[in-house]
Amino acid sequence: MKTYIADRLKYGTAVHVSFAPEGYDEARDAGYRLLHICNHSPDGFEWGYGGSGPSDLALSILTDAVGPELAERHYQAFKWAVVSGLPFEGWQIKEELIRAWVEWREAGEPEEEEAEEELPF
Repeated sequence: MKTYIADRLKYGTAVHVSFAPEGYDEARDAGYRLLHICNHSPDGFEWGYGGSGPSDLALSILTDAVGPELAERHYQAFKWAVVSGLPFEGWQIKEELIRAWVEWREAGEPEEEEAEEELPF
């Protein structure tokens, strides 16, 4: 399973996709850099709010994890539900959680009040 790992750098951000086992010290070296699918932000990935950089990050993560069709359908909701709340300094999220979130959305969107209680992570 993949893990998406993000870091804040001196001049921007970096998001890697790792195949390394949990606890592996060189996780960023055991994978690849996430491809930036640019629909909104030519400046690159961002997170922690709901702007254009987070939109591209959501689209890029979902495209990598579940393919372009599902990504296009769900990336704006993923931006608001997940990406906008990620910690500023950096983060990690497992592919299995992303897939579970998409499956949950595909099963039918719950009422807004129920949504926070039923997230799969």
